[in-house]
Amino acid sequence: MTIEDSKRELLEKRRTEAKCASEKRHRINLIEDTLTVLADRSIDYQLLWDRSAEEWLESELPFMVSGAIDWRRVENKRLINGKVDRCNLSKNLSLLASEANLEMADDITILWSNANRPPISMTLESFLDNAIAIMDEDFDTWVISPPGNWCIEYHHSGSLGLAILTSSKSSQRTRNA
Repeated sequence: MTIEDSKRELLEKRRTEAKCASEKRHRINLIEDTLTVLADRSIDYQLLWDRSAEEWLESELPFMVSGAIDWRRVENKRLINGKVDRCNLSKNLSLLASEANLEMADDITILWSNANRPPISMTLESFLDNAIAIMDEDFDTWVISPPGNWCIEYHHSGSLGLAILTSSKSSQRTRNA
């Protein structure tokens, strides 16, 4: 390897690193309002950069072509009847969590329909305390707990539901392999 090859390789590595950093900054800018609210309220959170949360959601729940959960195919569910608007969203989210006995200290992951927005991980309690600011980021939002086997979906049509999975499809596939 010549000195020129080494320089070229180093420059390509630096360019790749700069491109990745730029992409992360762009993705963070997409949720800047939410991150500002969380920082102002001293909420602990973590940005997630891998696709494991999206992969879990896609593998565990049935979706319609529109991108919404196909609730007709979810056995164990709780749906809020009627359209849920922004004014009563927090109350209805808390009601779902309470009725299902979800643990407030559990870590959850928040996903948006725009996959360029990075998922955020925090406790369920922190999410519920800041739900409006978080869910205002996008039309559709999913709050998932892979260890707890549940998912909350707030769809832009105003539907709000909780799917409680009896067993994880991905863990069944692992056991059957």
